[in-house]
Amino acid sequence: MSLSVLTKGHHPAIAKRTQELLQENQHQHYLRTDRLFACLMVVQWLAAMAAAFWITPRTWIGIDSETHLHVWTACLLGGLITLFPVLLTLLRPGTTLTRHVIAVSQMLTSSLLIHLSGGRIETHFHIFGSLAFLAFYRDWRVLISATAVVIIEHSIFGLFYPQAIFGVLSASPGRIVEHGAWVVFEDLFLMIAIQQNVREMKAMAKHRAVLEETKAFVESEVQKRTHELHSANRLISEKHEVLELQTEELKQQAKELRAANEKAEQLSAFGKILDQSHNEIYILDAKTYQFIHANRGARLNIGYSLEELRQLTPVEITSGLAKNDMDQMLVPLKQGLQTYVELTGIHRRKDGSEYPIEIHVETSYLGNRQVFVAVILDITEQQRTAREIERLSRFPDEDCNPVMRASAEGTLIYANSSSRELLEFWEAQVGSALPQKIYTTCQQVLNSNEPIEIELETGEHCYSLNIIPIIKERYVNLYGTDITSRKQAERDLIQAKEAAEAANRAKSAFLANMSHEIRTPMNAILGFNDILLDGVSQPTNIEAARTIKENGQYLIRLINDILDLSKIEAEKMEVEHVPCSPHALLNNIYSLMNVRAISKGLPLNFRIDGPIPETISSDPTRLRQILINMIGNAIKFTETGSVSVVTRLIDQPEQPARLQFDVIDSGIGIEKASIDSLFKPFTQADGSMTRKFGGTGLGLTISKRLTELLGGEITVTSEPGKGSTFSISIETGSLENVALIDARPIRIVSETETHQTDVFDALPLKNYRFLLTEDGPDNQKLISFILHKSGAETVIAENGQISFELASAAMKAGEPFDAILMDMQMPVLDGYQATKKLREADYRGPIIALTAHAMSGDRQKCLDAGCDDYLTKPIDRRKLVEMLASYLQKSAEKATSGERDYSEEINAS
Repeated sequence: MSLSVLTKGHHPAIAKRTQELLQENQHQHYLRTDRLFACLMVVQWLAAMAAAFWITPRTWIGIDSETHLHVWTACLLGGLITLFPVLLTLLRPGTTLTRHVIAVSQMLTSSLLIHLSGGRIETHFHIFGSLAFLAFYRDWRVLISATAVVIIEHSIFGLFYPQAIFGVLSASPGRIVEHGAWVVFEDLFLMIAIQQNVREMKAMAKHRAVLEETKAFVESEVQKRTHELHSANRLISEKHEVLELQTEELKQQAKELRAANEKAEQLSAFGKILDQSHNEIYILDAKTYQFIHANRGARLNIGYSLEELRQLTPVEITSGLAKNDMDQMLVPLKQGLQTYVELTGIHRRKDGSEYPIEIHVETSYLGNRQVFVAVILDITEQQRTAREIERLSRFPDEDCNPVMRASAEGTLIYANSSSRELLEFWEAQVGSALPQKIYTTCQQVLNSNEPIEIELETGEHCYSLNIIPIIKERYVNLYGTDITSRKQAERDLIQAKEAAEAANRAKSAFLANMSHEIRTPMNAILGFNDILLDGVSQPTNIEAARTIKENGQYLIRLINDILDLSKIEAEKMEVEHVPCSPHALLNNIYSLMNVRAISKGLPLNFRIDGPIPETISSDPTRLRQILINMIGNAIKFTETGSVSVVTRLIDQPEQPARLQFDVIDSGIGIEKASIDSLFKPFTQADGSMTRKFGGTGLGLTISKRLTELLGGEITVTSEPGKGSTFSISIETGSLENVALIDARPIRIVSETETHQTDVFDALPLKNYRFLLTEDGPDNQKLISFILHKSGAETVIAENGQISFELASAAMKAGEPFDAILMDMQMPVLDGYQATKKLREADYRGPIIALTAHAMSGDRQKCLDAGCDDYLTKPIDRRKLVEMLASYLQKSAEKATSGERDYSEEINAS
């Protein structure tokens, strides 16, 4: 069957299938339209009742009223008109009866709406809309039923009750004909449209029938062609399998051929390697013992050519070897009792010279021919070495070092006279077993073929015992060396180191105690001196008080320098690396050092050469200390001219970035010979400088060590009489994502900006009560005076025990001290233990440590004990008052926050 036949319209199968598809499509369409009208009629019924209730809910007879007839008509008649077609839709959907009942009911619903509206012309359009909806069925007979109902209903009511249908009192046949004509006119157009839709449905059904028939034909052809292809594939597969078998056979043959070639190449390469070997390798016939082949090493060593050797047997080239001896030696190989035979002998060269050999013989085959393969090793050098070792192992008895030999089984074979002390210590002698520890070590040496050195102490002496393996003979040589003096030197060195560390600890303890003993009275001196400065007015008294203060501060700086140097030498100095601004640091240093420069009549110039980082990672405190030391020295040693500080960034490829500060002065300069000793402690360029300019000679030493801790260095260039340049460079840390800022002018801080109001004017500690724990009477008076002047009440405790008792009593009474000032070094109970006991007793107020200790770790020790902060003596009264005020403010804010949270919890509950 061809596709052209399927497209002919008169084909009976296609015509039949077209009719089936048309009927199926029409039935599905009838079902959908039935359901659509069922819903529409329910909605119309509800709308009719709503219209009745809205337009004419009640009828009036005089003053009496009752429900209007329209309401009952809408509810009852509308329900009757609606429910019957809806019921048919549910029970018999898609049938002809259901369609015509729906058409009749839809027209009756239109008439009902017209009656309810009093025959208003607008409601007549519902009839035309209903006809259009009924055309959805695509069945012109439905329109006939609907039209008949409309004409009959209009005729009856138009003649007998025209007011209900037309809204007029008198009947008018012409109006009836007019309405009927419009309905018939619409029917004509709807029927034409229905016929067109039906034709389209038939065409679509026919098209689908053709497609289905075509699909069936194509599937039939596909199955037929598929069957033919499967048959062809089966034949191809069978032939493919045959080809694959043949291919596998060829691959296997190729693989075997490659393996044979590789084996031949390996044998060829192996033969070349063996031929180039310095060892002698011979192949001889297993029956006649005649040589078949000899490698190059054998030919060179024995002196015969290959042709000459093929005429010989091992008997002719081996001294003392007969054919019977050779038969007897090779019997185990011929009978298969052994896989190889090893023996020794002496070879005789063509020139008659002889040399000792070791022989290794195995059985092999050349094709079907049995042969012997002999590998000959010339042991001339080995025997010479063994004789040398034997000679060396037999030292004279007067040798001062022990020399011994032991077998693999741990038996002592030989020992010289110098080994007597070791043998007595081991309780061993020649012929007896070695101690278990020494025997185990000897076994390790033999197994690893590596010498081992151990140390032994016999009581009086200490020996280093070197155990060397002799693998071939399976024994070890033990060579001892007396290291008693070396061990004694090591012990002396350890004792010296411990003594130095003890001395260093004693020095640190001494410096800490001296710092405490000096700072404690200095606290009272400087503190009361500040009080005197506040109270004196005569210029001579003010000058005297300032002189006391300056010299006291100089003494404190000297103590700080000594402590810094001690920490650096003990390698306990720690630096931090935090982000800091070099611009802010330079501004701060300039404001401080400019005062000194002005007092000497020197201009101090700060300049930034090129852009420098906005921030660097370094220790700002230590960097500030270094620069103040260097600039202070420049000012001190410069009488005329100026002092300049130039800052620049040194950023070279593949090197860490550095910030360089050049301190340039026009002072006295330094001799070249003195520069090397410039950074040594307590050293200046010459002795007269100390007398003329003052100072301890520690500043440069500390600055150099601190610079090195910051990853940098200090270099000096100087010319006597013209001045010096000290260049300080430090690492900046990573500059990734750090902005480079061009030179900014150094900001001079004016006196009005630096002026600070007296901290005592506002009485910042008024109405607060403090417990002062201090054993020094002078410091008790001073700190009490400072606190009293700030408005506070002070209670004094002479030691930690009294402080704990007073604080505990105040807490029990409900009036705890607002803060406690705690000296850390006191009799009876020191500040550390007192602070711990207070914290254990639940004292939550701030505890400020007051200590004269300023060594590394003292601050952390105080904080670990439970203190909130730390102040070193001499006490800065401004810092003391400000610190107490700060902690009291924090405590007040915390208490206020706690009360607020508590109030919120109460309100919430």
